[in-house]
Amino acid sequence: AFLLPVPYGILGFWQRNHMDWTEMAFAGTALWFLYVLSVIDLRQKIVPNRLLLWMGGIFLGLAGISLLVGAEAALKRLILAGIGSAMMGLVFLIAYFLSRRQLGGGDVKLVALMGLYLTATRIVGAVFYGLLLCAVFSIVQMIRKKLSRKDGVPLVPFLFIGTFLCYLLRL
Repeated sequence: AFLLPVPYGILGFWQRNHMDWTEMAFAGTALWFLYVLSVIDLRQKIVPNRLLLWMGGIFLGLAGISLLVGAEAALKRLILAGIGSAMMGLVFLIAYFLSRRQLGGGDVKLVALMGLYLTATRIVGAVFYGLLLCAVFSIVQMIRKKLSRKDGVPLVPFLFIGTFLCYLLRL
């Protein structure tokens, strides 16, 4: 938890003239949760529902505050958040069933929550870069004989890196 200010600081420095405070709040909170969930996913190979509930609750709080500050911009953001969440949540839910549950249910819920935080404008890029990095890592590890086709790879760290890249590169 002591690393909470780190994503805000990095984004604040890099994006200081490109994001308002509400966008910074959503971005920093999403990155912080993704970081914590990455560590848990690497160690325990699970995405805890309790943290996902906290992530959803904090989103609702931030959305409420943004509605009080600027209703028109907040409504636009909430509409894009709903589209991003529904779009990527549905894609990952379909992938969950098509992969015969090789993709974790926590990953599906996390991507739907990421859609709320990142909105439809950034979620596709974040997931694309995360999955691309995961694929490259997996192929390299299979070539090195460290992984087989049946081994699982924690997805959340790659989603974290993909999200961070989207904000860092202003995508």
